Amino acid sequence: MVSVYDQIVLVHAFSWVSFSISSTNFGTSYRVKKQNNLQLTLQKNEIDLQNQRLSRLVAEKEWLLKELHHRVKNNLQIVISLLNIQSYYLEDKAAIRAIRDTQQRVHSMSLIHKKLYLSEQVNMIYMPDYLAELVNDLKESFGVSHKIRFDVQVEELLMDATQAVPLGLIINEAVTNCVKYAFPDNQPGTVLVQMRKTGGDTLRVTIADNGVGLPADVSAGFENSLGMNIIQGLSGDLDGRCKIETASGTSITVEFPHSGDTKKSGLRPDFQQTNNI
Repeated sequence: MVSVYDQIVLVHAFSWVSFSISSTNFGTSYRVKKQNNLQLTLQKNEIDLQNQRLSRLVAEKEWLLKELHHRVKNNLQIVISLLNIQSYYLEDKAAIRAIRDTQQRVHSMSLIHKKLYLSEQVNMIYMPDYLAELVNDLKESFGVSHKIRFDVQVEELLMDATQAVPLGLIINEAVTNCVKYAFPDNQPGTVLVQMRKTGGDTLRVTIADNGVGLPADVSAGFENSLGMNIIQGLSGDLDGRCKIETASGTSITVEFPHSGDTKKSGLRPDFQQTNNI
């Protein structure tokens, strides 16, 4: 029979063993948690380091793209200068006009690369600014500010450069045709340049004048001219369709799917839907 003293000793011994086991478990749990925390800290530091590297790579890529646009713009300006020099050695008026038209086409492309170089987004064009500047340059180039008013109506949206280049060339050709043929004998008039969404992801671009229009016999030749062939070809490049009306003034409409951002909200709070140039 176990005495009271022996029972007390056994109780204390059991308590000590239980305490020792608990202490051992606590120590093991603490070391595991410490190791886990250390591992998580190392992983976080590695993730932070990777994010810093990615940020540097993105910044370098954007800088390289901006530099590329800057160099392309400069090269296109060199082409314009070479064409200008070449025109001084020509006497044929038709050849000189052809060179002038080519210069303006190259300028419309150069202007896009200028916008991309100056923009925060290296592959998207803010179309209201681009088209307003393009039309203004055409007005200054032809010296028609005293007789022709340009009404530029462009929705506030962004467009990928792969679409903005052919669209700029289309507008360049269409406006050039309006200036050359719509207002003979210094007649005053208005040229409308409009770009609107028609629903979904489709854009409609209209270049129209309120000039004399074209007779039926002239209209056929006009639609087969170099400028109109360029417009038709570039419309196909945009996966769009082109419609020409020459009854009351001349109207050229191009509809095509829009692949860029539909709108950049808050980009230009002072933007007006209509610009009279």
